[in-house]
Amino acid sequence: MSVMMLIQLFGGLGLFLYGMDLMGEGLKKAAGNKLRDILNKVTSNPIKALALGTIVTMIIQSSSATTVLVVGLVNANLMSLVQAAGVILGADIGTTITGQIIALNLSEYAPLFIGLGAAIRMFSKKDKTIHISECILGFGILFFGISVMSDVLKPLANNPVFTNMLISLGKYPILGMFAGVFVTAVIQSSSASIGLLQALALGGAFAGVEGYEALGVLIPIVLGMNIGTCATAMIAMIGVDRQAKQAAVFHLITKTIGVIWMMTILFLTGAFSANGDSFVFNFILDISGSDPTKQIANFHTLFNVCNACLLLFLSKPIISFIEKILPVKKETNEEEGFELKLNDILLENPAFAVSEVLNEVETMAELAYKSVNLASDACINDKYDNEEEVKMLENLINKYETGIADFVIKISALDASIQSADFTVHLHQVIHDIERIGDYCMSMIRIAQLKKEENTVFSENATNELMEMYEMVKNNLRCAIDAFKEKDIAKAVKTDLVEEQIDKKEDELRMAHIDRLNRKACTPEAGVVYFDIVADLERIGDYTAHIGSFVKEYVELLSKRQFDMLP
Repeated sequence: MSVMMLIQLFGGLGLFLYGMDLMGEGLKKAAGNKLRDILNKVTSNPIKALALGTIVTMIIQSSSATTVLVVGLVNANLMSLVQAAGVILGADIGTTITGQIIALNLSEYAPLFIGLGAAIRMFSKKDKTIHISECILGFGILFFGISVMSDVLKPLANNPVFTNMLISLGKYPILGMFAGVFVTAVIQSSSASIGLLQALALGGAFAGVEGYEALGVLIPIVLGMNIGTCATAMIAMIGVDRQAKQAAVFHLITKTIGVIWMMTILFLTGAFSANGDSFVFNFILDISGSDPTKQIANFHTLFNVCNACLLLFLSKPIISFIEKILPVKKETNEEEGFELKLNDILLENPAFAVSEVLNEVETMAELAYKSVNLASDACINDKYDNEEEVKMLENLINKYETGIADFVIKISALDASIQSADFTVHLHQVIHDIERIGDYCMSMIRIAQLKKEENTVFSENATNELMEMYEMVKNNLRCAIDAFKEKDIAKAVKTDLVEEQIDKKEDELRMAHIDRLNRKACTPEAGVVYFDIVADLERIGDYTAHIGSFVKEYVELLSKRQFDMLP
C-alpha cells in the first residue's frame, strides 16, 4: 500500500468518524431531555433495561459512549450495577444499527445528504432544526467517508499478497480475532472498526475469498472487534469508584464470554474446516446472500442479540462474581465516605451532567438541613454533644460547594447557550447560599459552647420563643429543599412569604426579650446569647428564601426553554 493510499484511507476514516460523531451528537441534542428521561426510567427489570440500552445506543450511535455514560451514572449512584447490566447488554445490540445502515450502501446519495444538511443548517435559527440538520449532515459525511475508503481500498482486491493474507487469517481464526481486538481498541469504536471492515468489502477486498472462506475470515475479526470496543469503558474506569469499575468489568466479561461461546460453536460445527459448512455460516449466507457488507452487518447484529439474550439471564451470577473480585469498601462515616459524584465522564452528555449537579445540590442542601437541626438543638436544648457532627457536616458542605462549582464551570464551557441563560450564575449563587447556612450553623455551635462555658440558662418563655422561631426556619428550609427537588414554584413562592414572617418573628422576640431585660427577668449575658441565636436563625431564613428564588428562576428558564441542557 503506497503512502498516498494510506493518506487517503486516513482521510476517509476521519470523515467516517466525524460523520458518525456529528450524526450521534445531532440525534442526542434533538432528543434533548428525552434521552436523560429514558435512562432515568430504567428499573431492575432486565428486559426494560435491555430495551432502553438498545434505544439509547441507537440514538447516540456508539456502544462505547453508552457504556462510558453508564459507568458515569453508576459512579454517580444514579444507577445500580444490576440496572447497568441490562443497559450495557442493550447497548451491544443498539450499536449494530450503524453496520446495518452502512450495508444499505447509500454512498451515491452522500452528496445529497451533505448538501441538504448544510442548507438546513445555514438557514435555520431554531435549535431543534439545527440539531436535525446535523444528523442529516453527519449521515452524509459518514457515507462519503465510507465511499472514500472503499475507493482507496479497491486496488487491494487484485493484490495477491493481500488476498493470501486474508486466506491465512481464515486458516488461523484466533489471529483474525486478535486483529479485530487491536484495531477496535485503537479506534475505540466498534461501529467505526466494523465500518472500516465494510469499506474493505465495498472496495472488493474479499472478491478473491467468497462464501464460507470469506466468512471464515470476517467472523473472527468481527468477534475480536466486539472485545476491542471494551477498551473505552476500561479507560473510563480510571478515577471512578468501585461500583463504576464493576460496570466496566461487566462489559468486558460479557463480551469475552460471548466471543468464547460463539468461537466454540464455530469450531465444533466445523466452520473453520476445509469446507466450512457450519449452520452459523449457512444461516448468515441465507439471510445476506453473497454481499460481504451485509454478511458483516447481519452477523454483528445476530451475535449481539443472541449474546445479550443469553447473558441477560446469567447477569446475576456474573455480577456476584464481579462483586467478589471488586468489592465495594464500606466507609466508617459520612466525611470519610465523601466522594462527589461528578465525574468528567458525565460531560459526555451535558443533560446528564446538569441533572447530576442538581442531585448533588439536593444532597448538599439536605446536609445543611441536618446541620440546622443539630445546631439549633445544641443552642436551645443544650445538646452539646452535637458539636462534632455539625463540624463534620460543615466540612462536607464546603467540599460540595467547591466540587460543584468547579464542575458547573466545566458544563458551562460545553455550550454558550447555558451561559447566556445565566443558569450557572444562579446555580453558583444557590450553592453559596447553602454553604452560608452551614456557616451559620457553625456560628450557633460556637454560641452553644459559650453558653456551656458561662453556664447560661434561658427562662422557659425564652426557650419556647426560640423553639417557635426554629420551627419556622426549619419548616421553611424543608419547603425550599422540596421546591428545589420537585421544581415546585408554589412552594418556592411560599418560602418568600414565610421568610417575611420569620423577620417579623425576629422583631417580636427582640422586643419580648428587651422587656424581660428591663424587668430583670433574665441576665444581660443570657440576653446577648439569646439575641445571637435569633440573629443566626433569621440569617438562615434569608438564605432559605434565596433557594426559593433560584427555583422560581429555574422554572422560568424551563418554561422559556432557553437551552436544551436543562433537565
